[in-house]
Amino acid sequence: MSISPAQTRPLQLIYVATAFAVIVFFALLLVLASSGAGDADPSGQQSMWAAVLSIVHFMFAMGVYGFVPMLFRRMSTARSSQGEAHENPPLPGESSNAALPRLHKALIVRLAMMESVALFGLTVCLIAITTGMLKSEPLYWLNLTTGAVLVGFLAATFPTTERLTQALQSMVLGSSG
Repeated sequence: MSISPAQTRPLQLIYVATAFAVIVFFALLLVLASSGAGDADPSGQQSMWAAVLSIVHFMFAMGVYGFVPMLFRRMSTARSSQGEAHENPPLPGESSNAALPRLHKALIVRLAMMESVALFGLTVCLIAITTGMLKSEPLYWLNLTTGAVLVGFLAATFPTTERLTQALQSMVLGSSG
């Protein structure tokens, strides 16, 4: 049971595009911050919103990072039949071709959920820069950590044919024993 490079390439493109989007957004933030954008003194209302959004961002991140592994396991082991999801693992002897779409879907959904957290954090930084909060409170740069976590995760789990073949084997063979 092996996966071809042609079956791996779409996931690789999704991973690269996701990393590229986060890195470009980060670069935009650096340009804005270094160009003096948001030099005005922030009002109390702006300060409150930046703080609230930062708290919401980190609570959202903790929730998503706690939920994503469970969702990934469930999606990669659930079979669908007539539109209904079941918690049954793949059938013994199920072909890798039948399990591959489930693996792809689970990987993409996991990535999308993690990307949403990273983009939220980058957006909080953008708001903090444009309102002048970042100059008075550099602590708001911490909202970039979820973007860094995502880029690190993308690098550590980049889909290669070997990694996908191993994941597929554990899905198919692991359920038959």
